[in-house]
Amino acid sequence: MSGGELGWMKEYEPKKTSFEPRSSVRIGLSEVFLGEAGRELGFLRETAQLIESIGYDQLWLPEHVVFFETFESKYPYGATGAAEISRTRKEEGNTGTRGIMDGPIVAVAAAAVTTTLRFGTFIVILPQRNPVVFGREIATVDQLTGGRFDLGVGVGWLKEEYEACGVPFENRGERMEDYVGALKSLWTENVSSYTSDTVSFKPLLAFPKPLQKPHVPLLVGGQSLRAIDRAARIGDGLIIYDLDVSQIAKVLDVFDGKLADCGRKMSDVRVVVGRRNEGRTQESWKSDEEFIREVKALGGVSDIVCSPRFPNVDYEKNMREYAKYVTSA
Repeated sequence: MSGGELGWMKEYEPKKTSFEPRSSVRIGLSEVFLGEAGRELGFLRETAQLIESIGYDQLWLPEHVVFFETFESKYPYGATGAAEISRTRKEEGNTGTRGIMDGPIVAVAAAAVTTTLRFGTFIVILPQRNPVVFGREIATVDQLTGGRFDLGVGVGWLKEEYEACGVPFENRGERMEDYVGALKSLWTENVSSYTSDTVSFKPLLAFPKPLQKPHVPLLVGGQSLRAIDRAARIGDGLIIYDLDVSQIAKVLDVFDGKLADCGRKMSDVRVVVGRRNEGRTQESWKSDEEFIREVKALGGVSDIVCSPRFPNVDYEKNMREYAKYVTSA
């Protein structure tokens, strides 16, 4: 069941309901590393190696700088995720999420014990980050992962988190677009400079540069019309989350049109689809398997990310069984 549907999708009738298929579709897995008992460095290393060995192409890392015991902002992606954010999941070996280790740093640690697995943020809340400092961090991450890193960015939804970081919640979309422009300057220009309403810096030397050229892939997250437009204009791809196949078709149709307005094609960019499933039963695993097949048949999508979020109890057993369904779908 979808938890990420937005109002514009309800009445929208797509012009196209199928898209040119990709030559291959990467299958990734989203996982949280908490730094708490049972999910510290040893778990991180073992999990990264396990994910790589059982056939996943990517490990995606969610983001929140801080969490809150109570907050007024509304979680936009369904009841399951909301329960994790609010620490209300009651399950042996899984106490809910109180905090998450920094995704780019996790990627460096995981890259040290893997060889082919790619890593990505799903997503970094970019307007909360100083782009000059963050630009160096991500360039370093790209170097230390051997160019196996994708930067997913978005504006977020948690006003209280912005307040805690000392960053205005208002105009966060404009801020993010400025920060993307600043990052591209820092990563691609020998002498970098940038001027905008929210970030400006005079000519400077920003090194190291990312290993990937022209820069680390910048994937823009969000399924609002504004976010889809932003991804078409300034992103190397679009990230969407917790939608059913018919809703994904609507997003793809809008994205295809926005790309055309920018003189681009779907084949020029990536489309990353996140799937949220509890993954506790074979029935739910079959549901994910069928979802992946339907999304592949729809075309246009380059990456599919599964999020079963197994508890520590029987973690490896569940991961191996679940992978039999989703990595070969």
